[in-house]
Amino acid sequence: MLMTTGISMAHAQTQVTVYGRLDASIEQVSVSLRTGPTRHYRLLSSDGSRLGFRATENLGQGWRALVSLEQGFALDRGHITEGGTAWGRQATVGISGPWGAVHLGRNYLPMDDDTWYFDAFNYAGLGVAWMFLPYESRANNSVKYISPKHEGFVGEAMVAAGEGQVASKQLGFSALYKQPAFDVKAAYTLTKGVVGNNDRREYLLAADLKFGGPRLMTIVYQGREDGVADDTRSYVLGGTWPVGAAELRLSFASLSQGDERSRRWALGYWYNFSRRTALYAAIARQTNSQWMGLPLNPSFVIPPLGATLKGTQLGIRHSF
Repeated sequence: MLMTTGISMAHAQTQVTVYGRLDASIEQVSVSLRTGPTRHYRLLSSDGSRLGFRATENLGQGWRALVSLEQGFALDRGHITEGGTAWGRQATVGISGPWGAVHLGRNYLPMDDDTWYFDAFNYAGLGVAWMFLPYESRANNSVKYISPKHEGFVGEAMVAAGEGQVASKQLGFSALYKQPAFDVKAAYTLTKGVVGNNDRREYLLAADLKFGGPRLMTIVYQGREDGVADDTRSYVLGGTWPVGAAELRLSFASLSQGDERSRRWALGYWYNFSRRTALYAAIARQTNSQWMGLPLNPSFVIPPLGATLKGTQLGIRHSF
């Protein structure tokens, strides 16, 4: 039976859903240095393509068993992403009940859950926010709790076991509050032993305002690591404006550490042919200071330090 979220197969009280996303875009990127010629690159890239399986079993009296497996892949080359990990995006088993849900395995950190909602580009294309949010998005060997929704509020807590490696120990929390006129999210992550005995603490605050269609949104991030003089700070400002079946997207992002800084603005256009298929276009310009080398998009190679990058993009996305 074909469903809006995927292909669903039911047997007794167990339901399995197969879902995915196929994304491909044609891009042109120019890289300019303070000295030397400007280089031009043309490429076909894939952003966020994935294949996943979700299973639920009704255990009765409000209890359910939960399974999630999700694999990322690059549509342009056909290879597995996430460092080649088979189920690198997510691999969990858990249980839910009146008190909430618990997921065990490779989980999204609470800091990452729902943060895409506060990004005008929805974590896709040349204007993605997460390029300027340098936190880890997933944790192995983790246990995550998600509270029931209560009057717009959802809380999350996660702990990841090091299993003999101090640098793999993580602790994370988040709180999300959603209302018709605005949404707010706050999150915290502690990672033990990032380098030697040094710990890293990360903070995130996100919010948006809704105007009956148009939205304004922001994400603010700070990363503090023991033994490092300067914190990593970033913010992303954005807005979306629906126009019929289309949507205009605008974003400005900044990331800094000490005196070094990267800044990027992006303008996008998203047209929905249907609930599943969309055509999109974007332009972006990014400047890196002398010792910064942040790329323009996830699929582009790391540029030389201090480069200015300009890009255009035309892509198509299908979800099932």
